[in-house]
Amino acid sequence: DAGTGKLSGTPFRVSDPVANIASKSVFSSSPNGTLVYITESAVELLPTWYDRNGKQLGSVGSARLYRQVTLSPDEKVLAAHVTDPKDRKSDIWLLDLASGILSRQTSDSSSKDTAVWSPDGREILFSSNRSGVMQLYNKPVGGGEDRLVYGSTQSVYPGEWLRDGSFLFLNDNGLSFLRLHPGNGAKVETLLKTDYNKDGPHVSPDGNWVVYNTDESGRWEVYLATFPAFTGRRQISANGGVQGVWRKDGRELFYLSLEGELLSVPIKPGLSPEPGVPKVLFRTRIPVAAQLDQFAATADGQRFLVLESQEGASRPLTVVVDWQAEMMTKSVANRSAP
Repeated sequence: DAGTGKLSGTPFRVSDPVANIASKSVFSSSPNGTLVYITESAVELLPTWYDRNGKQLGSVGSARLYRQVTLSPDEKVLAAHVTDPKDRKSDIWLLDLASGILSRQTSDSSSKDTAVWSPDGREILFSSNRSGVMQLYNKPVGGGEDRLVYGSTQSVYPGEWLRDGSFLFLNDNGLSFLRLHPGNGAKVETLLKTDYNKDGPHVSPDGNWVVYNTDESGRWEVYLATFPAFTGRRQISANGGVQGVWRKDGRELFYLSLEGELLSVPIKPGLSPEPGVPKVLFRTRIPVAAQLDQFAATADGQRFLVLESQEGASRPLTVVVDWQAEMMTKSVANRSAP
């Protein structure tokens, strides 16, 4: 009701799922009842190596419906979150970077999400909705049984498998960052809880600092804070940023701008690390999504594996004419119902 500003009636589906790019739904509506949007149909992406200057060093395997990737500790294998184009279910696959061979890591009928490596590279932690909501599981690389690590009434997603053996993870939209030390009687510890979306927590090599993304300013930005207290916080990205990761020595951070640029931030070590000014290394063809891991950096920070769309690839626009007519029809039906 435009006069009172109040809603009435029952919500109804107008269109297929709308694409989410850089955490913004991509649609627009005109006053005359015309709606245009980009669908959520996945785009085939190709894992491609680049150096710091943006020189392409070659691709790995073939383009698939990749969503997220994580580089193994020895930098020889990529744990990839891949969507099946037929049933839209997703699984964790392992991509051998030398041969380009892709092998399945998970295989049951549930959907999987967000794989992370154990510090020794022998196991993978991931989420699965086999119990109805996303829960944490781990599995030995190359075989063995899935093991439930943490179950909850709400969906949870792994963030990082820390060197002390604990799991850093988050709930839906990252409103809470949590940590679990595995073992009998272990309790989940809430490290940070806010009303804003958060994602991508990555702990520094010395274990004292954490980088993560949040949209609390109204736009996704990258922040640095102490770990595990999440105090002494400071913003390190400029004009939007997501997916912050560390160089192995802790002296540099990398992140993506919302437009797909890969940036570097020098870090002066000390009791209170001093971030430098962000510098653009090169522009990627990554279709940036704030809450995914779409690139990986080698330990020395000299090479980057990015999930990029193929040159010339595009997403189709869908136009819906007079979509408000269905709303009016349903409104009349509701008022006529006994």
